Amino acid sequence: MSDFIYSSKNIAPSTLTLTLTRIYANEPIDCYEFRGKWGTIAVSKNHYRGYTPYETERHLMIVIGGPLLRFTANYIRSGNNSATHMIYDRWVNQGNIRWDNDLSGSFAIILIDKQTSAITIVTDLLSSIPVYHHQTYEASERIDTIGTHADMVASISDAYTQLDQSSLADLLLNRTIVYPFTPYEHVRQLPPAHYNNIDKRENEPFSKRAYWEPVESFPFSSINEAAEEVRFNIKEDIDLICNASDQVAVLLSGGEDSRTVLGAIPKDTDVTAMTIAERNNLETKIVSLTAQAYNIDSEIAYRHAEHFVDYLERRAHLIGTQHECIHTHTYGIVNQYHLNSYDAVLGGYSADALLKGDTITPSFKIAGMKAYFGKKEVRPDHVVKNRNLAPKIEKSILQDIIQRYEKHLRRLADIREHSYAEWMWIYPMTMRKSAGHFLSNRRLFRTYEPFMGSDIIKLSSAIPQRWKINRKLFQRAVYPFLSPSWYIPHVMGHLPYFTTLPNIVTRSLFRIPIEIQHLIGIRSRSDHLLTPDWESLREYSGLRYKWDQHKDVAEYCASGIFNRPDIFENENFPVITKLSLIQIAANIAHFHNSFE
Repeated sequence: MSDFIYSSKNIAPSTLTLTLTRIYANEPIDCYEFRGKWGTIAVSKNHYRGYTPYETERHLMIVIGGPLLRFTANYIRSGNNSATHMIYDRWVNQGNIRWDNDLSGSFAIILIDKQTSAITIVTDLLSSIPVYHHQTYEASERIDTIGTHADMVASISDAYTQLDQSSLADLLLNRTIVYPFTPYEHVRQLPPAHYNNIDKRENEPFSKRAYWEPVESFPFSSINEAAEEVRFNIKEDIDLICNASDQVAVLLSGGEDSRTVLGAIPKDTDVTAMTIAERNNLETKIVSLTAQAYNIDSEIAYRHAEHFVDYLERRAHLIGTQHECIHTHTYGIVNQYHLNSYDAVLGGYSADALLKGDTITPSFKIAGMKAYFGKKEVRPDHVVKNRNLAPKIEKSILQDIIQRYEKHLRRLADIREHSYAEWMWIYPMTMRKSAGHFLSNRRLFRTYEPFMGSDIIKLSSAIPQRWKINRKLFQRAVYPFLSPSWYIPHVMGHLPYFTTLPNIVTRSLFRIPIEIQHLIGIRSRSDHLLTPDWESLREYSGLRYKWDQHKDVAEYCASGIFNRPDIFENENFPVITKLSLIQIAANIAHFHNSFE
């Protein structure tokens, strides 16, 4: 859990709380609600310990998420507001907080001055917990609505009556919505690493000030020096998490990122590996071998192949219309496998983007390796990922989307002259198509992502692109954590302990038989990976039922986006796109009463 919704209006009691419960499909949740001349705010109980709201005679402070505190050696997580109080004291009383140094991890903080009605919202370095804002006027009075869920903000502010068709088309084309837009015309995402101030006494209705930006600065004399710094900071954050935890779980896959996290955990930690799978396959075998190599208990949480469709509405409500709900991998297994009982659940999210150059456009690829020759220009029209769907979109909407990406690129080019294209999918982190993975996990249990720590983010900003590609930096940084499993292959065929060059042969020998099996139809790709084969759901009766159930609202939301009215019935219409349309329709109907 851990969300808030604020309105500068005096909202009727329990209204905001009821809106919060819609995120969890109307299931009862513990909430706090506060009101005063400054407005009304509701916040769901934060399951990160020590982060309940903190209130003084003058201020009310709310922390969403569970950042690690780096400024105190006496940080003890408890069931009260001790951590919130510490942040408040350092920020408000001492006036010397440094958000990029003192807090590590994901957070969104709102501070309300009850005397002046001034509101300050602080976002983390990459806005990994996004905050959304809507502003309107009623009888010349400005009304601000702020929250951590775009549909929730739209519902309270009545912004849902004006859908942004360009944003909806962007979600279908690119599997994300370009910052700062949302599915609603007048709801916007607040910028990352910023103070966002609302003060009705000032002429300026909304002021924003950055406390950090991902500027290009290359302080390292060698790649080995940078790798040592990366290794130290990964280990430091994991130690902080584990030393404050009695029981820890790791979301373990057949890749190298979660394996790295596993290897960095202190030896005396009570740790369990958790893997989600639809069946026993190549990846589950690799996971089992990895757990044995690290001498830890492991558990596989099995789910049926159609679970994404069967629970699609609940997944959609959990993360909203801003992101694809197909990345909510842990939904449906949390209670059964007690993920919410662990003090910390660690994952390997964002290592690819921040440390391995996943978002760097190479000059070309050869034998599975990226070649990079300095600055590469990116044209906004090239960011459209779904090339097959693009011709079916109305030209005016497609052009609007391209212009939005062009503006986003220009904004980043002002910060990073030579590597702005890499950071267009990172800054903010909500630009990642897989953002729903973290956003759902953080609402379901105490998740921590060591690769999203503040020091790793700042290192990623400072490290040259040529060091990131082909795992050069990453392998140098984490190989000590991989040594127990040096002989166990990655699910894609290489041995993570070793550098990329010797792995060209290893990967080829491993992958060629598998690719031949895929080519001749003996096995599908889902037989080797944990993720579903979406096209295999095309004939699933549950998908047809969901589509029939939500078709009218889906067609209303998509009206004007496509240039063919019968496009939804086309047998070649992508299953994953149809799932997104159902998600959009389900959320519009759920959060906004006019469709119920």
